[in-house]
Amino acid sequence: MMDYERENFKEIYLKYHKLIKKIAYDHIHDYNVAQDICQETFIRLYDFEGYMPEEKIKSWLIVVAANIAKDMLKKGGKYREVVG
Repeated sequence: MMDYERENFKEIYLKYHKLIKKIAYDHIHDYNVAQDICQETFIRLYDFEGYMPEEKIKSWLIVVAANIAKDMLKKGGKYREVVG
């Protein structure tokens, strides 16, 4: 995880999750897939092992979400759904 505390991760999520869902939705036009993209984006942030200054987190999240959405579109919008 990055050099900030896990509690700070929750604050970052609460601050940016709506923006990230909107960006994903703007690319995909499917609310459920946009939620999946948002979740994947924050998982990648949580798993990120490098250092990232807090002022760069927002732009990092935006780029990652847009890239995930574009990758899904390249694959024909297909993604694997895990059914439990």
